[in-house]
Amino acid sequence: MSTPEGKVKSRVDAILAKYTNVLINPTTKGYGKSGAADKITCIAGFFVAIETKSNQAVGIKKYPTKLQQRFLANVLRNNGYIAVINEDNIDKLDDWLQSIAHPHTIRYRELIFDGCPHPYEAEQAKEVTF
Repeated sequence: MSTPEGKVKSRVDAILAKYTNVLINPTTKGYGKSGAADKITCIAGFFVAIETKSNQAVGIKKYPTKLQQRFLANVLRNNGYIAVINEDNIDKLDDWLQSIAHPHTIRYRELIFDGCPHPYEAEQAKEVTF
């Protein structure tokens, strides 16, 4: 059986399939750079990074790590779009992606569930070395 976060990822994949066929699911497994978002894609020429979480997780696993927050902050700083998705706001994801995909709509550059710290807060954290 899938984990609660795995179920969120599956729902995100199903929604993303309507907007793009270019989807990267980075996993480091000891290689590469940690902190990348769970889903990285391009929609209508815009870079989109989506971090998935579960509201059923305990403690800090409910929220992006400092490395993930830094990654998301860098995406925003470079005019990309970010989302931090859990069961509480996944229903808003389709509308948010649609606003990115259609050029004549107002685009909100971020979709973050209530109570989640904003990625720019990671700028206040101590530097982490790899």
